[in-house]
Amino acid sequence: MVKQKSIFGLGSDNANGFDTLNGSADCDNPCLNDEVIGTPMEVQRWHLEQIQAGVADADAGRVFAHGKVKVMAVNRYQKLR
Repeated sequence: MVKQKSIFGLGSDNANGFDTLNGSADCDNPCLNDEVIGTPMEVQRWHLEQIQAGVADADAGRVFAHGKVKVMAVNRYQKLR
């Protein structure tokens, strides 16, 4: 993966928190950037991929009837209790 420089603004509270994390981290700035920025972006990317897969399934007609989903949800809820 090619790394690119990015510039973004932080509010003073976030900047102070970032500086605090940076001072206590056992890694350098790029490592901390990956933890603070990269990891949440990966989660967002995964969510988007799941949504796109669900839309593609729906477009292809691979869906469950509402009644079946309701029964599945009730059964799962009852197992968790």
